[in-house]
Amino acid sequence: MLEKMKHWAEEVGEYQRSMFRQNFKVSSKTEKIDLVSEVDKKSEEMLVSLIKDNYPDDKILAEEGGWISGNKKENDRAWVIDPLDGTVNYVHGFHIFAISLACLVEGELKAGLIHMPLLEEFYSAQRGRGSFFNGEPIRVGNNSRLETAIIATGFPYDHQQNDRLVLELFSRVLPKTGGIRRTGSAAYDLCLVARGIFDGFWEIKLEPWDIAAAVLIVKEAGGAVTNFSGEDISLEASEVVAGNKDIHRELRDLLAGG
Repeated sequence: MLEKMKHWAEEVGEYQRSMFRQNFKVSSKTEKIDLVSEVDKKSEEMLVSLIKDNYPDDKILAEEGGWISGNKKENDRAWVIDPLDGTVNYVHGFHIFAISLACLVEGELKAGLIHMPLLEEFYSAQRGRGSFFNGEPIRVGNNSRLETAIIATGFPYDHQQNDRLVLELFSRVLPKTGGIRRTGSAAYDLCLVARGIFDGFWEIKLEPWDIAAAVLIVKEAGGAVTNFSGEDISLEASEVVAGNKDIHRELRDLLAGG
């Protein structure tokens, strides 16, 4: 299955590379900085078509199209896809953006793949089989001290209207860490946690397609991913904190107000 997912992501990634820094249509969603482009829409159409060609009975949850039912409603396999995580980056010509694909069976994450088209990077995982970067096994880092840790985060699209909680969380974490980074792609941030480059990650108001594949990749790399209360997150999680076991615990306590 992962090989098929990789081929799908490569095909869509080739299209995205061909359109990068070219002229294409862009519009806003509910917030003026929550952008969607014709590249997002075409990429999603391509992925949905590729999945349907191979698994016509499966259900699909896509960022732009929502739930797309398969031919048999009793089929318990579903796909969660983000055709272009980091649209704002893409629109502005910044090279950090990702294609994210996750497969669930009976609601449980079974496989995840994230492709960074311009970086030519692939992150993948299957439940119980570990996580990989370009085919090589990866593990979360072993730094146990938050004060020297590099932590990644992101900001919700409505931060211009509702910035209080965003700033409060940021002000709690920044003085306690070695530094904070923001790439503009939650999927990529979590992959870098899985790879041991970032020590931890937190963000609020994420959507299922933002995190589905990346959550499995972090867990299979030996990391922890929960909400701020320490509960295992669902795809509807409104808050996410991740890291190795030590960093995750300290960061989670900070975010929970402890």
